Amino acid sequence: VSMVTPVPTEPPTEPQSCRVSVAIACADEEGTNCNDIPSTPKQCDDPSVLTFVYTAQTCEQSFNSQDDSCEDSNDGPSTSATVVCINSGSDSAVLTDGTLIVGDTITVPFNIAIIASSITCTVSSIDNTDEVLQTL
Repeated sequence: VSMVTPVPTEPPTEPQSCRVSVAIACADEEGTNCNDIPSTPKQCDDPSVLTFVYTAQTCEQSFNSQDDSCEDSNDGPSTSATVVCINSGSDSAVLTDGTLIVGDTITVPFNIAIIASSITCTVSSIDNTDEVLQTL
């Protein structure tokens, strides 16, 4: 009895990769583009503090009314950072500062002399406060 050994076949080919392209359209119930939705008007009387939640998002990822004055640098915010908020008006006084991780809050005192448009917060590296990651 004679057996014929089959010739080896070519190795299997790599599976084809699947690439998906997704376009996301954000709109409210009335069809208004999310980027065209204005911020809500002031809904409280004489606030005493402003409280921010640290999200470590880049300016492009966040949706707020500060988009025109938000600037990322050195790859943007990280999961932990040092944040300093100043009165960017006449006296440049430090209003609050702290070391934060994602989800932490930072509270800025608020009074008649300090209006929301004159608060500047600088997010810096936790290891090197001279390395600015974001200014808003």
